[in-house]
Amino acid sequence: MKRSVKSTLFIILILFALTSFNVAYTSAAGKYPTVANPMGLKSEYPGQLELEEAMKFFGGKLTFHENPLFKEKVKSGQLPTVEKRLPEEPLILMPPHDIGKYGGTLRGVSRALESGTSEILSWRMVNLVRLSDDLHTMVPNVAKSWKWNNDYTEITFKLRKGHKWSDGEPFTAEDVVFHLNEIIKNKELYPKTPHYWVVG
Repeated sequence: MKRSVKSTLFIILILFALTSFNVAYTSAAGKYPTVANPMGLKSEYPGQLELEEAMKFFGGKLTFHENPLFKEKVKSGQLPTVEKRLPEEPLILMPPHDIGKYGGTLRGVSRALESGTSEILSWRMVNLVRLSDDLHTMVPNVAKSWKWNNDYTEITFKLRKGHKWSDGEPFTAEDVVFHLNEIIKNKELYPKTPHYWVVG
């Protein structure tokens, strides 16, 4: 899949902006697991679980609810329904204490004008894996799992089935290859390869 550098960077920024959703944990209002009170729910990684783990715990299929901010766009056909925007294997995050409400004001900090220094702007970036809330443990994100070879010179990522870009196109390994070859290795963008991509 070929994309321009500009459109790829833009799509990375809004990847999850159009896939916001709520999960109906249970029909009993107020009774749902949280990080503070997991209610016996055990998952491989604290605070997050895979769809199959959630379905096993809740004893059936989960219901996904539309973000009310997108209601009119869905109704007019500008945006697909939430079920069509989600991957087949969505990652489910447990709320710290309570399920949040849409709307309100979000405030954050920034050390400079660049987006990489902004706490809030950095939340838009979606990576294959992420740091857990303990700021120590690597946990799945866009990638469902990963595995190193015996001497730790190669790593294989398994992407979530049916994961999509915000424009509805499939997100595949080819997009990762494109990012590395056409962006990170692009000497016009990076005369010197960024240090975090260099071994040793």
